[in-house]
Order: sequence, then C-alpha cells, then structure tokens
Amino acid sequence: MISYNIWGLCIQRMSVSNEITTIENEMKSSSGTIGLIVTCITFIIPLGLYFSFVYSPDGSFGTFIAIFLGVLALGCIANILFYRSVVLKKSETLDKSQIKYILKITSISFMVLLLTMFAIGINPGLIKIFENTIGIWFLGIMGNSEFINEIFSSKVFSGLKELNDSNIFNYNFLLTRLNETNIDNFIDFFKKTDAENKGSDEGVEFPFDFKPNFETEGQLSKLRDLVETKRTVGYFTWVYLTSIVSLMISIISITMKT
Repeated sequence: MISYNIWGLCIQRMSVSNEITTIENEMKSSSGTIGLIVTCITFIIPLGLYFSFVYSPDGSFGTFIAIFLGVLALGCIANILFYRSVVLKKSETLDKSQIKYILKITSISFMVLLLTMFAIGINPGLIKIFENTIGIWFLGIMGNSEFINEIFSSKVFSGLKELNDSNIFNYNFLLTRLNETNIDNFIDFFKKTDAENKGSDEGVEFPFDFKPNFETEGQLSKLRDLVETKRTVGYFTWVYLTSIVSLMISIISITMKT
C-alpha cells in the first residue's frame, strides 16, 4: 500500500514536471515569435541610419560593397542579441562556438540580400517597382504634395475645388514620369530660353492636360531632389525587405538548432 502511494506520488510529480516543461516551451515559443517580430520591425532604424550615411546615387561598386557589408554586420549583431535575449536563459552566456555558428548562419542567409542587390545592379529598372509607389508615398507624407501641385497645372483638374477652396487631387503621381534618365534633360529644357529651345521639347509626356509651371530655378532644383529621393527610397525598400527575409531565415535556422 505504501509503495503504491509512493508510486502514485512519483507519477504526480512527473505529470507536474511535464506540465511545467510544456508551459515553459510555450512561453519560450511565444517570446521567440514576439522577439522575431520586434527585431524585424526595429531593424529599420539602424539600417536606415547606416543606409543614409553610405548610400550614393552613383551606384558605384564601392557603394554596393559598403551597403552589403554594413547590413550584414547589422544582421549579425541583431541575431546575436536575439539569441542572447530570447534563446539563452538568463544565467547562460554565449560561448565562441555559438557566436561562430550565428555568424555562419547569418552570412549564408544574407546571400538573399546579396543576390537581390546584384539583380538590381544588372537591372536598375527593378527599383521603379518601389520608387513609383512607396517613394511617391514617402514624398507625400514628407509634405511635398503642395509643392508638386504648384509646379504642375491642368485646366481640368485645377478647376475642381473643394468647399475649403483647396485642390481635390494631389499631383504626386506625375513624378512617375520623371526618373534618373530624363530629369537632367527635363530641367535643362526649362532653364533655357524659348529661342534656345526652338525645335525641341521637354522630353516628357504627362497624362491628360498637365503641364509644368516653373517660376524659379529653385523649384527646378527641388524637383531634381524629389526625383532623387523617391529613387533612394525605392532602393532602400528593396534592401530593407530582403534584409528582413534574410533575418527571418537566419533567426529561424538558429532557433531550430537549439
């Protein structure tokens, strides 16, 4: 009878131990998922700061290498911090073998970023996917819509007014017609006199009856900056999204091994 009670007590303790282990695993899985999401979202902050420091519109090989190596270094740091805060217990510390493994997995995973950047280098037109979407949106939230409405005019659309006497439409979409290949000729055309431009045109066709309406050279310079900005945002979006994919692959690989 006594042995039966002892056996029952042992089974009870094992059951409690298994329940505790299950709860700990569930909490660990939950914290890992939250940690992954937080890491991917906050990664944009150091990436954006570094990108703004090293990026150059000239697209040189040096810029290519600087961006990739810098983002790879940020990815390694992010993965080490994730592993230390989510995977390891508070009493545990990282050893050299674990660090080497994290660096190895991160380097392999970030080949996704390298291949993407290589593809963009071969076909720069890929940048337009985000340049003319997220890039245009970024210019709008930065408060440039009013300026764009000033430098373009349309008899049809300019005549439409809301009750507060402001334009119903913003003309930001017109910047999709301007890019790094035609912006210089476009600006040079409007810097010249009518006599100098005789027999030539601005080289850009705008939809409907929209026409450029520049009053100062300052407006032309700002337009050039906006076109360059939307292209930079388009390129950065590619780098950020593929960096997140690389991070997710590396983090999942690291946690699966543990």
